Amino acid sequence: MGQSGNSTATTESGHPDTVFQVVFAVYTGFIVAGTATTVVEPNVPSTIALVGTAFAAFLAGAAVGVVLTSRLPGLPVWLGRTWPRRVTIAVSMVLLFLAALVSVAGAVESRFGLVALGSTFGVAISGLIVARCAENRYVDAITCDEPLEAWQWEPSSSVKHDRLLVFAWGSLAIIHGVSGEPLTAVTWAGFATSVAASGPARGRVEQWLPGESDTPPEVRVYGTGIVATRPYMQRFASWESVSHVRLRNDELVVDRGFFDWRFDRDELEDPEAVLAAIERRLENVGSR
Repeated sequence: MGQSGNSTATTESGHPDTVFQVVFAVYTGFIVAGTATTVVEPNVPSTIALVGTAFAAFLAGAAVGVVLTSRLPGLPVWLGRTWPRRVTIAVSMVLLFLAALVSVAGAVESRFGLVALGSTFGVAISGLIVARCAENRYVDAITCDEPLEAWQWEPSSSVKHDRLLVFAWGSLAIIHGVSGEPLTAVTWAGFATSVAASGPARGRVEQWLPGESDTPPEVRVYGTGIVATRPYMQRFASWESVSHVRLRNDELVVDRGFFDWRFDRDELEDPEAVLAAIERRLENVGSR
């Protein structure tokens, strides 16, 4: 997962940090493994041989990912700069998902569906983590100085709900696996894994990593924009993208078109001070 804080997007040697290299390598590994095994599956009679093919393809894809991040040190910041670029990270799973649907419809053998569906979840989950890391690296790059002002933020969390879903869907995966329904088992296992991974990817590390974090949730004001930070997650909004800010009875709203930020009033240390600071920055931007 991407680390928060003011680390730069690349190391002093000009290469991407190890965390991004690893998660990107896993992502490209799943893409190549899923694509290769889905293509060759009809011609591989042995399941063991198919697993071996998937493993070899995963290693080859991971190697490609390592090479790409080594040759393109600016890749994480470039990917994290805009949301369309982050969304495209998951586009590669679409064809695999469609292949899985074809299998579910009964057009091809179920083993083909298992490969396609498992690969879809692998690409989706690793792609989510890559997108989060990339966004964090972009925020680090554009806010390399200390914040002008910062306030504590205690975002609401659905830890119990997520844990319940992971337990319920994981149990269904085991039940269907024991009952000899592998396609259904993989589906429920994929859902459970997705929930388990999405919580920390959205900064809710208390789900699986209890205790104090080195990066407490904060709302930070920089010369370039405003940042909402949580452990392993940072969101950035440039001042040019913010049209208005308002404090209602129950929440602080940062208007950004279709991508408004909303903070419950009780979650912020000093909502009035946050409002005043943002208004001052918007006035400065408007006077330029």
